[in-house]
Amino acid sequence: MKPALSRTLKWTGIGLAVPVALLGAALGALQVPAVKAFVAAKVSEAVSGPDFTLKLHDLAGGLPFGPRLGRVEIGDASGRWLVLEQASVALDPWALFSGRIHVEAVEATRLTVDRMPEGGADTPPSDEPLDLSIPQLPRGLAVDRLSVAEIVLAAPVAGEETRLALTGRFGVDGEGVAGLWLALAPLAGAHAPRLDLEALHRPADDRLTLNLALDEPGGGRCPVWPGWTGRRPSMSP
Repeated sequence: MKPALSRTLKWTGIGLAVPVALLGAALGALQVPAVKAFVAAKVSEAVSGPDFTLKLHDLAGGLPFGPRLGRVEIGDASGRWLVLEQASVALDPWALFSGRIHVEAVEATRLTVDRMPEGGADTPPSDEPLDLSIPQLPRGLAVDRLSVAEIVLAAPVAGEETRLALTGRFGVDGEGVAGLWLALAPLAGAHAPRLDLEALHRPADDRLTLNLALDEPGGGRCPVWPGWTGRRPSMSP
């Protein structure tokens, strides 16, 4: 092998090995429990403000592709109103090499909503219709499994304590067509309706198709959201 070619291959190998080694060191550092606790604290601090608080507890799992959180608390100026327990995300790292975001699972054992959040001090009430315009989503995005084993809606939220389970999935194909499938079912012994939702958005003509099925429990009323005014949302492009 000629000396010039040998030197070129040598420095090329060094140039490739250095960033790989640095990336490996960074990923290794993220697996240290003390670093995970530091990351959770800094994220909580950065996101929180006077009218919104986020607390991340017991960050574990393999970062950044398989994080787990023992507890997530969301609050406002009056205190905590939502708690998410044993949450986890499983991301397929190999899909990133093909330009896709493939989330294998987003799961949690329990979601508790104690009350509705308060409006911020800088957000006055508005009579304007809700804007439900569809954002542009990355093509190839997929969430294979969305699951919350138990959702607990307290009486201030649903009129009476209601326990449900959530399952679903989501995906965007190569043409940008997005599909969402959700099922919200009452747990055994719970007096609540079952809701099945299928949504399909085609960006070519900006058409949103919804298929909604609501099965009300026999002999009872459906839980309602306090303060719901019955305003019709606007579907703007």
